[in-house]
Amino acid sequence: MVLAGCGTPNPNPVYPLVKLFARTERDSSDWLLRVRVRNARVPDAPIHDVTVVAYNDTGTEVCRKQAGDLSTIETNERIMHLTCDGFPAIITATAEESPCDGANIQILYWIGTDEQRGADLPPDVKVWESYYRECGESLPPERALENVNVSNTTKED
Repeated sequence: MVLAGCGTPNPNPVYPLVKLFARTERDSSDWLLRVRVRNARVPDAPIHDVTVVAYNDTGTEVCRKQAGDLSTIETNERIMHLTCDGFPAIITATAEESPCDGANIQILYWIGTDEQRGADLPPDVKVWESYYRECGESLPPERALENVNVSNTTKED
């Protein structure tokens, strides 16, 4: 006798996929960061207690903001406005579910120029590169620190 759904693990589990879309703007001595954070796999794979975190090119945290749960069709996306005390060269998110649990959480890192920082750019201009965090990867991620365009983010404004 076979009972449907009893004790059989899903052979193809669905995990959260957290994507980030960022824009920066200069405001006197601070940087304004607008991040759209989205779980592309809701409702099949909710993610809870999401926080957006940004670091400068040396790995110092410059801002963070709680986004909450991305768990339903109505709440799968949030637009976050953060004020950062340095240029946000690396942007990611943390959550209750982690890459070790199968969650796919994107990391953005700056590859643009000084002139592009804070500029209103057309959508086809690429200033961010990305990848997904690995299980056990530190924050800020070493891979992002190694690849961020340092020469364009350390300049003091």
